[in-house]
This record gives sequence, structure tokens and C-alpha cells, in this order.
Amino acid sequence: MITLNRRQILGALSGAIALPLAVPTADRVAAQERPSWPTDGWERIDPEELGIDPAIFEAASDRLQSETPTLSAFVVAVGGSLVYEYYADGFGSDDTTDIWSSTKSVTSAVIGIAVADGLLSLDDRLADLIPDRLPAEADPAAGEITVRDLLTMSSGWEWDGTVDYANLDNADDWAARTLTLPIVAEPGQAFIYNSGSCHVMSVVLQTVAGQTLRDFAQDRLFGPIGVEIGDWLESPQEETAGGWGLFLTPHDMAKFGYLFLNGGRWEDQQIVPAEWVEESTTFQIEPIAENDFGGGTGYGYYWWLDEVGGFPGYFSLGYGESSIYVVPGLDLVMVAATAEVPDLAEPGLQTRPRPIMRDTIVPGIASRA
Repeated sequence: MITLNRRQILGALSGAIALPLAVPTADRVAAQERPSWPTDGWERIDPEELGIDPAIFEAASDRLQSETPTLSAFVVAVGGSLVYEYYADGFGSDDTTDIWSSTKSVTSAVIGIAVADGLLSLDDRLADLIPDRLPAEADPAAGEITVRDLLTMSSGWEWDGTVDYANLDNADDWAARTLTLPIVAEPGQAFIYNSGSCHVMSVVLQTVAGQTLRDFAQDRLFGPIGVEIGDWLESPQEETAGGWGLFLTPHDMAKFGYLFLNGGRWEDQQIVPAEWVEESTTFQIEPIAENDFGGGTGYGYYWWLDEVGGFPGYFSLGYGESSIYVVPGLDLVMVAATAEVPDLAEPGLQTRPRPIMRDTIVPGIASRA
């Protein structure tokens, strides 16, 4: 299957109609207009105060109980307040869980801060950023892979998700394992979902910033929004996993989504550059069918894109469908957390909260008085 990268698509669209996937500025609620912020904790309000029919959440609860057997938590925030929470099997709002590959979207935000700091750029190559980490047996083309290629899953490295994640996790050096993968596509040209490339992104960040991804994220991203990171998996070299392994509470996941909903601004501070929020949640590349886990409208920088009920949105996505789903036009953040996920060999038990988000929550919020 032929896939086009962002540069090719933008070139083809020059002088034509732009793809309607970026969230219009007018649809965003200006951050400075927020009456309060959930820095010290979320306020819970009755959905009827916002003109929302509580029946949609009764329907959501019924569906969650019957359709998502492994789901631990489901949280909905509208207008900066929680309007619905669902917890299963004794799990609570203060319990942390591995957010799995939703970690990738956090990594993207951190890279956006580092780019704004001038520590690196989207066009920087691995040969220039981490020359000492490139193994002698790596494909020469590996050095030509750019930061943009890593963020759009277009590094070109071969990746088989059924075996390569386990091989990576068991490797003595996660970065070396990834950097020596065969290159099967020209970097920047084809979407190949690859968690190893996200770890390389973490190594790049640590090299240019002099801090691990975890420490940088705590200082610059999570600290200002009142979030204390739980566990975060690291490699044998004590490098933070760039694509998985971050533990947060459902409320903390919602805070991260709310930060992006507000264009990267929190109270009176711009945490993530607004331009990065816009660019990273805008179409950059088309996933190939066998890797299109988002099933939406494309991929940005470690964010999946979607459009539901006529409203553009974007979401992080992890194993077990742990996710942070943002719909700016509805001032809406939804979170699904899965603490315990079944084996890949049991697909029938996988959590499927997104149909409930798309078919029940979004239409209900959109029709509010």
C-alpha cells in the first residue's frame, strides 16, 4: 500500500482545499477565560448544570458494564469540570495505572517543549543527535532518520508488533535493539507503528536536555498542572521508556488532556507551545491499514486523529484502549484507563470504550441545551 507523508500531501494540496482536520481556533475556549483550573483537583458538577441530559451517562454506564469487561475507569470532563466518573473492580480516582502507549502522546508534548527551548528541531538527524549510540551494524540510513520521522512513525524500521515489543523489552539495550532493526522503507515515507522508535526519541531528549524524559516531564510538563508522576518504566540503561510504561491516575490523564484542550496553556503559563499543540494534533501522515489502530482520520505527532459527529478530535491510545480523547469543539475530555489487560490471544476480552465515546457521549454532549 502506498502512503504519503505530510510534505507530499501538502504539496499535492497546494492551491487546493485544505484537509478539515485541524481544530478551528474559534472552536477552542480561550484559556484565559477559564474561571478555575483543576491544578489542586477536579471539581465535580451535576451535568444538568451544563445543560447535559444525565440519561446519556446512565446509558454509558450500562454499555461500559456490558461491553468493556477489563475497563478500570472512565472519566468525562466538560468545560473544566468532571461530569461523569465510572470505576470498576475497586479501582478509584487516586489509583495509578500504566497508560500503556498513551505514554507516546506525553512524549510528544515533552519534545514540543524541547523544540521551543531550541534543544532540537524536527529536521535534526540521528547521526547528528546521538552519533555515539548508533551501532556499527546499524543500517547507514538509520543516521538519516529525523525527529519528525520518529514522531510520525515513519522511521522506516521494520516492526512486527506481535514479537518485536517482547524482543525489545527483553533486550539488554533497547536503543541499540531498535537502531539495528532493518530499514524497509525510506525514512519519512511510510507509516510503520514502532514503539522502539519512541524509546529512541526518549534517548534523544535525554542527550540534548541532560535530563531523563521522566525528570524533564515532571519539571516542565506535569509539575505546573499539579500532577506527580507515578512509576515510569526505564531501560537497563536507566533511560525512560518513550513509548509506554507511564503510570498516572485517571484524573491526571484528564488533566493532560485538558492541557491540550486549552492549547497547551494552564492558568497563566504556556506549558506546551500552542503551535506544537496545533501541529501535533493535525494530520501529518496516513497510517497503513494493518497499523491503523486509531481507525480515524490520520496521525499527528504521537496522537491519533478522529472526527465524530462533525467535530474534529484527537486521542492517545494504549494497549487495552487506555486513552485520552479530546474534542475541542465540545470543550470535552474523556479518559479510559485499563489497569489489567488480557493477553493478545484473547481479543474478545479487549476493552472497547471508543464506540461508547463516539456513539453515546459525544452526541449527548453535542445536543446539550
